[in-house]
Amino acid sequence: MRRATMVFVVSAAALTWLLAMTVPASGAIVSAQADSYIENWITSRSTNFGNSPVLSAQHESFYYFDRKTYIQFDTSSLTIPGREYTLGLNVVDSRRASVSTTQVFEFEVYGLNDGVGENWLESGITWNNAPAKASRNLFTSNATSLGKFYITGNGVGSVISFSSVANPAMAAFIESDTDHQVTFMIARNTQTEGGWNSYYSHAFASLQSAIGGPTLQVADSQAMRHSPEPGSVIVWSLLGATGISLGWWRRRRRAG
Repeated sequence: MRRATMVFVVSAAALTWLLAMTVPASGAIVSAQADSYIENWITSRSTNFGNSPVLSAQHESFYYFDRKTYIQFDTSSLTIPGREYTLGLNVVDSRRASVSTTQVFEFEVYGLNDGVGENWLESGITWNNAPAKASRNLFTSNATSLGKFYITGNGVGSVISFSSVANPAMAAFIESDTDHQVTFMIARNTQTEGGWNSYYSHAFASLQSAIGGPTLQVADSQAMRHSPEPGSVIVWSLLGATGISLGWWRRRRRAG
């Protein structure tokens, strides 16, 4: 009987620590500190769209008309490195033309290389002065491609979660940053063609939107490899102690 009780006690203690170790540590979410889009229409190349409630991405063949999005984050409050990163975007209706509900669009996310034009301003960025901007939907060598995501139709109401799990270049980009200023750029690679009404401009909610602008989330990548939080240890230790006390009480009762 004593041997069985001892096995129960040891098992309870082991389970207590295992459960505590698997409790994920808390992460963090920061909102963008600046965002805007740029437009290469002949009359808009020097126009700033920093006050717009949307961030646009467009690429079309007929009029050679393009829009690209710039988003900046201050990462000084984040624990780096060794984490997973997720860029969050709310897809909204741009109300600019229409698009087939079945067409799949490819988007590409870029990172502005560390120390290159990172002092751009939300209230001042335009097509003419945007850092790393190249023709059409392209960027110069001062930008690094971090990966792609896809939207079917206009995607209105969906949430884009662009993660370093699927796009490891994103983690490398963030962790190589030295000044806590991280800029993401978004371009649409898929062109729209046909009549005027098919030239749809995709849009994401900006900082000026009522539903919330872009976010950067950071979370532990290996919960099992991290020490548990104090609160978690206390809870699971109490549960373990309860199990140990129950075993002791049963042994005493049977002995009596």
